[in-house]
Amino acid sequence: MNKDLYQSVFGNIFLSTKVYDHVHQSHADKYPLRYDDIVDVGWMIKYGHVGLLREKIKNNSHLYVKPKDLFSIVAKKDTQIFIYLFERYKYYALSSYDVLMKWMLQTMVNNDVIKYLFQNGYAREIDDETVSLLDSDLVAWLLEFGHIEPSQQVVNELALNRRAKETRERQEKSALNNALLLDINKPTFKVPLDTEIWLSWQDQGEEMFFKMWDSLSSRIRVTDDLIYFHISRDLTDEEDDDDLEYDANVLNIAQHILEAACKIGSVKVIEFIVKKGYFLEVDSMISEHSHDFFKKLINKTLSRDEYKIIEKLTSVHIKKRDQDQDDYQDEDEDEDDYDYQFEGFIDKFEFLQACCQYGDAEKFNYFYTRFKIYLDLEYDGAQLFRDCLESGNNHMIRVLYSHNLFFHPQDKEVFLSLISQFSLGYLLEDVERTIAKDNSVYPTLLCRAIQCNDLFGVKYIFSKHKFDSLDFKIILQISSCQNLAIIDYINKNKSLCFTGQGLANKDDLFHGISLPRLSKLCTSNLPLAEYLIRENCYDISKLTPKQLPFVQLFFGNDHTITKLYGFRQMVYLFDHNNYSSIDPFINLLVSDSENWLKYFEYIYRNQHKFQSKPSFQSILDHIVANLNEQQNSRNQVQESKNQVDALLHKYGCVLNDGQHEHLVQHNNQSSLES
Repeated sequence: MNKDLYQSVFGNIFLSTKVYDHVHQSHADKYPLRYDDIVDVGWMIKYGHVGLLREKIKNNSHLYVKPKDLFSIVAKKDTQIFIYLFERYKYYALSSYDVLMKWMLQTMVNNDVIKYLFQNGYAREIDDETVSLLDSDLVAWLLEFGHIEPSQQVVNELALNRRAKETRERQEKSALNNALLLDINKPTFKVPLDTEIWLSWQDQGEEMFFKMWDSLSSRIRVTDDLIYFHISRDLTDEEDDDDLEYDANVLNIAQHILEAACKIGSVKVIEFIVKKGYFLEVDSMISEHSHDFFKKLINKTLSRDEYKIIEKLTSVHIKKRDQDQDDYQDEDEDEDDYDYQFEGFIDKFEFLQACCQYGDAEKFNYFYTRFKIYLDLEYDGAQLFRDCLESGNNHMIRVLYSHNLFFHPQDKEVFLSLISQFSLGYLLEDVERTIAKDNSVYPTLLCRAIQCNDLFGVKYIFSKHKFDSLDFKIILQISSCQNLAIIDYINKNKSLCFTGQGLANKDDLFHGISLPRLSKLCTSNLPLAEYLIRENCYDISKLTPKQLPFVQLFFGNDHTITKLYGFRQMVYLFDHNNYSSIDPFINLLVSDSENWLKYFEYIYRNQHKFQSKPSFQSILDHIVANLNEQQNSRNQVQESKNQVDALLHKYGCVLNDGQHEHLVQHNNQSSLES
């Protein structure tokens, strides 16, 4: 496609909107999103609409990004987009920052993103375990800029050496196993007791397993609960099972074979050993390795034979082993001849769940028609919907609907709980069924859509029902809403959302977010409070003298902070108020035992956000001057010393002679008291 033509079309809001609306019409049966409905950043990146995201960023459109998405798929996709979104939605991103930062470090999502965050005041202490997981380039950078102690370099080097050693061991083991596989047919072939050769075949595929079995079958004996294998010679008819059990040169290889089969999703190998007569732990091994097994099985292209094998393994009847014949029941045999009966080695419902979790409609369609009579649709149907949504395979919802699978009427609460986590757009048929049965459910649906930050769901509800007013539960969700596109839509489309009676109360459309609640929003949801003030939703002049300071603090200029808020509120203050210095709230910063280092680091890295360069020396002077006046616990005194140490070694402060002498005297006094 001509790049200039593409940019000229999609750079034009009118034309691009028309294009997306046309796409909506052609895909209306899949997911009914229009251009203006698309604000979820995670959704856009996941489904490849990065160009759309860039356009919306360029147009300064309202967007919504979950903190988890921001620090995972956004950070992994594009560093510059991450920086823009982090800075724009910093208040929400910082709510779970510490946990997500540790996760980013441990999974090495994007080193450039980590460097940006550390360079701009969001550094966090890194424990030795996390350091050991980092790559050497990032460790070198963290050391260079003082974010980790030099002593931790040893930890990292040890970790690198350990990983290199583990890699060498794996390579050596693989080479050894490959050599063993080449030597199988030699008469003198002997398996070392410490070599897991019956696991090694998985790297080369199931055909290698069958080659090994054919070559070594004279050394193997299968029972219903064991698979005996002699490491150096053929087995004889004279040896019974007791002889083999106590022979030091005989191994039980059943679990190794099953583990390897599960890890590559090989139903052929599982069927093979079942046919040979082993079955006791097959279901438990599949259960133990279910994640690998189902992931591999669902994600590979199956042959017609494999489809048939899965059908058999999900509904199996086993008889006691007959030495001279396979013990896997054929379809034309009478199951009454079998002593052992199982529901199946592979659980039918788990298999269908895996189809939903990994998004395979073809396999679901094939097996659902064969398994549905065994399901408890009243319960299992709801779980399948949840599996589709939680895995992000929303296209599978249409597959479920095509089989007339819906939430059972008595699962209304489960359904309502689900739509508080996922968009109504994925579950429209169930939403419409719910509305048809209970017309009073609109407020609950609206409440859940707002709770889910679901702009499409909010628009859908308002398109079906106009409200006289918003009840307390809805207002409560609005107060904590992180998707300002929802607030903006309600604010700017009042005639679409409210009845004539509601519009008559135009000064109270956000009933409940009254002026008293607005002052609380200034500490619980600052971006929302900022939006409401900027859009003139409230007359600030009506605030009482008691309420006014809360609002002025965050939206005035250079107001003194008399109370310490959380880290993200303080960052908001530093970013928005352009304080002349940090002196008015030094005492508050150093008194926060949990966050003082975070404040120091943020202020140090963002000195340009103050009218004059902050003086860390004044923080040191304050701590030293007040050291004797503290009538606090020993822990608090030690914390003050830790702050002094950080200021001296990390933030360029120095002690004058008097301060040095003062600290020495205080240390001596503390030693005598202890």
